[in-house]
Amino acid sequence: MAKYHSFKTPLAFPNKTLAVIALHAKQQSIILNAIRARLPDELTSSIKYLAVSGGKLQVYTDNAANATKLRFHGPTLLDAASLATHAKVLSLQIRITETLRQEYRVRKPGPKLPSMAIIKALRNNQASKSADPLDQALMRLSLTLEKLSKKPAES
Repeated sequence: MAKYHSFKTPLAFPNKTLAVIALHAKQQSIILNAIRARLPDELTSSIKYLAVSGGKLQVYTDNAANATKLRFHGPTLLDAASLATHAKVLSLQIRITETLRQEYRVRKPGPKLPSMAIIKALRNNQASKSADPLDQALMRLSLTLEKLSKKPAES
Protein backbone atom coordinates (compact mmCIF):
# COMPACT_ATOMS: atom_id res chain seq x y z
CA MET A 1 0.00 0.00 0.00
CA ALA A 2 1.48 3.34 -1.09
CA LYS A 3 1.53 6.19 1.34
CA TYR A 4 0.08 9.47 0.18
CA HIS A 5 2.20 12.45 1.18
CA SER A 6 0.54 15.82 1.04
CA PHE A 7 2.38 19.10 1.09
CA LYS A 8 2.00 20.97 4.38
CA THR A 9 2.16 24.72 4.55
CA PRO A 10 4.61 26.16 7.08
CA LEU A 11 1.69 27.29 9.26
CA ALA A 12 0.42 23.69 9.56
CA PHE A 13 3.39 22.62 11.67
CA PRO A 14 3.25 22.83 15.50
CA ASN A 15 5.83 25.64 15.63
CA LYS A 16 3.81 28.83 15.20
CA THR A 17 6.79 31.17 14.76
CA LEU A 18 5.83 31.99 11.20
CA ALA A 19 2.26 32.69 12.28
CA VAL A 20 3.49 35.20 14.84
CA ILE A 21 5.74 36.86 12.24
CA ALA A 22 2.88 37.01 9.73
CA LEU A 23 0.58 38.54 12.35
CA HIS A 24 3.22 41.12 13.26
CA ALA A 25 3.71 42.03 9.58
CA LYS A 26 -0.04 42.40 9.13
CA GLN A 27 -0.23 44.73 12.13
CA GLN A 28 2.60 46.84 10.74
CA SER A 29 0.85 47.12 7.36
CA ILE A 30 -2.38 48.21 9.11
CA ILE A 31 -0.44 50.93 10.92
CA LEU A 32 1.23 51.95 7.65
CA ASN A 33 -2.12 52.26 5.89
CA ALA A 34 -3.55 54.30 8.78
CA ILE A 35 -0.61 56.69 8.62
CA ARG A 36 -0.77 56.99 4.83
CA ALA A 37 -4.48 57.85 5.08
CA ARG A 38 -3.71 60.92 7.21
CA LEU A 39 -0.78 62.25 5.16
CA PRO A 40 -0.93 64.54 2.11
CA ASP A 41 -0.92 62.77 -1.25
CA GLU A 42 2.66 63.73 -2.14
CA LEU A 43 3.98 62.07 1.04
CA THR A 44 1.99 58.84 1.00
CA SER A 45 4.38 57.05 -1.33
CA SER A 46 7.48 58.44 0.42
CA ILE A 47 7.08 56.08 3.40
CA LYS A 48 8.62 52.80 2.32
CA TYR A 49 8.01 50.87 5.54
CA LEU A 50 7.80 51.41 9.28
CA ALA A 51 8.25 49.65 12.57
CA VAL A 52 6.45 50.17 15.85
CA SER A 53 8.12 48.82 18.95
CA GLY A 54 6.83 49.75 22.37
CA GLY A 55 6.22 53.49 22.33
CA LYS A 56 8.55 54.19 19.42
CA LEU A 57 7.61 54.64 15.76
CA GLN A 58 10.37 54.30 13.17
CA VAL A 59 9.54 55.50 9.67
CA TYR A 60 11.81 54.66 6.75
CA THR A 61 11.88 56.86 3.66
CA ASP A 62 14.03 57.01 0.56
CA ASN A 63 15.60 60.49 0.71
CA ALA A 64 16.40 63.36 3.06
CA ALA A 65 13.89 65.77 1.49
CA ASN A 66 11.01 63.42 2.26
CA ALA A 67 12.38 62.83 5.76
CA THR A 68 12.27 66.58 6.41
CA LYS A 69 8.70 66.83 5.15
CA LEU A 70 7.68 63.88 7.33
CA ARG A 71 9.19 65.52 10.42
CA PHE A 72 6.76 68.39 10.00
CA HIS A 73 3.92 65.85 10.14
CA GLY A 74 5.33 64.20 13.28
CA PRO A 75 2.30 64.77 15.55
CA THR A 76 -0.01 63.43 12.82
CA LEU A 77 2.15 60.33 12.43
CA LEU A 78 2.19 59.69 16.18
CA ASP A 79 -1.58 60.14 16.50
CA ALA A 80 -2.31 57.79 13.60
CA ALA A 81 0.06 55.15 14.98
CA SER A 82 -1.48 55.45 18.45
CA LEU A 83 -4.98 54.98 17.06
CA ALA A 84 -3.97 52.00 14.90
CA THR A 85 -2.06 50.20 17.68
CA HIS A 86 -4.51 51.09 20.47
CA ALA A 87 -1.47 52.07 22.53
CA LYS A 88 0.34 55.33 23.13
CA VAL A 89 3.19 55.93 20.69
CA LEU A 90 5.42 58.61 22.22
CA SER A 91 8.46 59.02 20.01
CA LEU A 92 9.13 59.24 16.30
CA GLN A 93 12.31 58.42 14.45
CA ILE A 94 12.60 59.01 10.70
CA ARG A 95 15.36 57.18 8.88
CA ILE A 96 16.66 57.07 5.34
CA THR A 97 16.89 53.56 3.89
CA GLU A 98 20.26 51.86 4.10
CA THR A 99 20.71 51.33 0.37
CA LEU A 100 20.88 55.06 -0.17
CA ARG A 101 23.38 55.54 2.63
CA GLN A 102 25.70 53.02 0.97
CA GLU A 103 25.61 55.06 -2.23
CA TYR A 104 26.71 58.13 -0.29
CA ARG A 105 29.64 56.22 1.21
CA VAL A 106 30.96 55.24 -2.22
CA ARG A 107 31.43 58.81 -3.33
CA LYS A 108 34.71 60.06 -1.93
CA PRO A 109 35.77 63.38 -3.34
CA GLY A 110 39.46 63.69 -3.97
CA PRO A 111 41.57 66.75 -3.36
CA LYS A 112 40.79 69.74 -5.55
CA LEU A 113 43.91 70.38 -7.57
CA PRO A 114 44.58 73.29 -9.89
CA SER A 115 45.00 72.69 -13.60
CA MET A 116 48.40 72.01 -15.13
CA ALA A 117 48.37 75.48 -16.70
CA ILE A 118 48.15 77.10 -13.28
CA ILE A 119 50.88 74.83 -11.88
CA LYS A 120 53.19 75.72 -14.78
CA ALA A 121 52.42 79.41 -14.37
CA LEU A 122 53.30 79.14 -10.69
CA ARG A 123 56.60 77.47 -11.56
CA ASN A 124 57.44 80.00 -14.31
CA ASN A 125 56.96 82.88 -11.87
CA GLN A 126 59.39 81.23 -9.45
CA ALA A 127 61.92 80.15 -12.09
CA SER A 128 64.57 82.60 -10.89
CA LYS A 129 66.95 81.19 -8.29
CA SER A 130 65.79 83.49 -5.55
CA ALA A 131 66.85 83.12 -1.93
CA ASP A 132 63.46 84.40 -0.78
CA PRO A 133 61.75 81.72 1.40
CA LEU A 134 58.35 82.51 -0.12
CA ASP A 135 59.66 81.91 -3.67
CA GLN A 136 61.23 78.61 -2.59
CA ALA A 137 57.99 77.52 -0.88
CA LEU A 138 55.98 78.31 -4.01
CA MET A 139 58.43 76.29 -6.11
CA ARG A 140 58.09 73.28 -3.79
CA LEU A 141 54.30 73.70 -3.87
CA SER A 142 54.26 73.63 -7.66
CA LEU A 143 56.38 70.45 -7.68
CA THR A 144 54.07 68.77 -5.15
CA LEU A 145 50.95 69.77 -7.05
CA GLU A 146 52.43 68.39 -10.26
CA LYS A 147 53.16 65.05 -8.60
CA LEU A 148 49.65 64.86 -7.13
CA SER A 149 47.98 65.69 -10.43
CA LYS A 150 49.88 62.87 -12.20
CA LYS A 151 48.80 60.19 -9.67
CA PRO A 152 45.79 58.07 -10.65
CA ALA A 153 42.68 58.83 -8.64
CA GLU A 154 42.03 56.34 -5.82
CA SER A 155 38.54 54.95 -5.52
